[in-house]
Amino acid sequence: MRPAARTIAIVVAAFIAGAVAVALAITSHHQEDKAIWAIFGPAVGWNFVGVGLYAWRRRPESRTGVLMILLGFAWFVYTLGSANSVLVYTFALITGPLWGSVFLHIGLSFPSGRLAPGRDRALAIAGYVIFPLAPCRRCCSPVPRTSAATHSRRTCC
Repeated sequence: MRPAARTIAIVVAAFIAGAVAVALAITSHHQEDKAIWAIFGPAVGWNFVGVGLYAWRRRPESRTGVLMILLGFAWFVYTLGSANSVLVYTFALITGPLWGSVFLHIGLSFPSGRLAPGRDRALAIAGYVIFPLAPCRRCCSPVPRTSAATHSRRTCC
């Protein structure tokens, strides 16, 4: 795929992902700050994708730009947590925290985008394991029946 066509495809996909994030935030029955998530949810993702495209174009040998694009799309997956569908919400609950893993990967591999063998690589792998597992405690904990938040809190188990 030519670089221009690839860039256009990424921009279109990011625009669609941002539009989905806005629609989910506005129609969410459990998201408390709808306007904030409708504005800043897509803005964060679009910024990472845009800066990633710029970095990739300026330094194609560095993987940092590609990782930033991946971070933007991982953020869009995180915004799926606004969904009213239990299946989509659960998917976002499990895979959404991967944005933290990618962010850690970028920090450890900057500026080349390549992880050094040893400690950096081990930390990045640990991040890809730990971040998605972090919500499992919340996900599988019982919801107190006497809580006022019983109707707004959702579980995936």
